[in-house]
Amino acid sequence: MSESPEALAAIGKELRGNRLLVGRKIGQSRLDVLGASTRVEAKPHKYPTGGSVLAWEKGLLSRFREGEFDSIILHRFLYKPVKEYIEDPDEILSEVKRVLPKGGVLVLNSYLLNDMTRDYRAAETFYTEREMTDIIERRRFKKVSQIKVADATIFICEN
Repeated sequence: MSESPEALAAIGKELRGNRLLVGRKIGQSRLDVLGASTRVEAKPHKYPTGGSVLAWEKGLLSRFREGEFDSIILHRFLYKPVKEYIEDPDEILSEVKRVLPKGGVLVLNSYLLNDMTRDYRAAETFYTEREMTDIIERRRFKKVSQIKVADATIFICEN
């Protein structure tokens, strides 16, 4: 699904420069293909961090400098704010915009609510494709596009 080799290869093609990876299970070796210089684990109590992986905490992105990362990947991370590790998605995207330089790339790879995921245990936290697009556009990212790989929808956004 969102971590298939095909989806990760598609994400990798969109990335450039200094990379930040934020998400769940991001310590997995299969995510090494993304070449992230910094990794932040969203649920360290469930998926132990270890090594150089930072644990997600409220306001964590504020510790990074303006324009510090050329690419940011939010991997299975941006959901409706009903899970314990999610703050206000608009606030998170505002911070993402701050730490991306003009022309920097945001890649969003999250489950979407559709016919296939409607019965998932956490389906109430999933955005529809339209809702996700609306959230991204509210933060004024440019050139928002989507890549569909197998059953994954990956959003590519330019700052």
